[in-house]
Amino acid sequence: MKKRVLIDQQQADWDAKLYGKIISTTPFNQTDPLAQLSIQPDEKILDFGCGTGELTRKIALQGGRVVGIDPSAEMIAVAREQFSDIEFYNCDVREFNSSEKFDKIFSNDVLHWIKQPQPTLKKLYDLLRDNGKFVAEFAGQGNISKIQQLLHKLLEEYGYDPQELDPWYFPSIEQYKTELEKAGFKVLSIDNFKKTAELPGAEGFRLWMSLFSNKILSPLEDNQRRSLINRLEASLKSTHFKNNRWYLDYRRIKFIAEKTTRPPRIVKVSSNPSET
Repeated sequence: MKKRVLIDQQQADWDAKLYGKIISTTPFNQTDPLAQLSIQPDEKILDFGCGTGELTRKIALQGGRVVGIDPSAEMIAVAREQFSDIEFYNCDVREFNSSEKFDKIFSNDVLHWIKQPQPTLKKLYDLLRDNGKFVAEFAGQGNISKIQQLLHKLLEEYGYDPQELDPWYFPSIEQYKTELEKAGFKVLSIDNFKKTAELPGAEGFRLWMSLFSNKILSPLEDNQRRSLINRLEASLKSTHFKNNRWYLDYRRIKFIAEKTTRPPRIVKVSSNPSET
């Protein structure tokens, strides 16, 4: 029988120092995630899932009146220390309110942690002004597929249900387009693409696992975790490690969606008493 483990799917307990170390040394062969945001002077922008605030700061430097929000207290503490001139809030976006609607909402590397997207998407829709834009990039179908498959296989060997433990949500573009439209958005563009993450040094993969896989490995005993990572490394080394670097195959989704005003609900009213 597989062991059942209840895990909070919201990724709020990030290690900010480890995150900064990995992100600062991990080049990606892709364009700037802010490129499709097309920031206009004085636009009010929400950076949803801002982390330690580096992209939030770039939005501000490009002329946006930006607010950052993240559920991780540790991430927000670092963001506030680094960029004290920017407003940062530590809370779940579903509990966030603003007296002024946003012109745009930006999100990078967040949506693949939200396995039930509708409550979040509907809240983001409400935070936008009419015709406001939601611009995002995140991991999609096929992302780290070999790593995920091996992790699931090894977890099953230890008696755990990998579907319960897996915190990732990697949808197809068709699936996510449907989710956006269900929340009320009009999808202006949506695409998927590949990018490669380079993790420098022999320890790069272990550091990556410590940061991004802490939830899926959380119920394992320390010796089980070490054994699993050793076996995972051994299985991946021939395809993912060369020239003293680890290479991870990412699959990404990027989109631009617009808030369209919902048509008023039409209620049929009959004047015929026999129909009431």
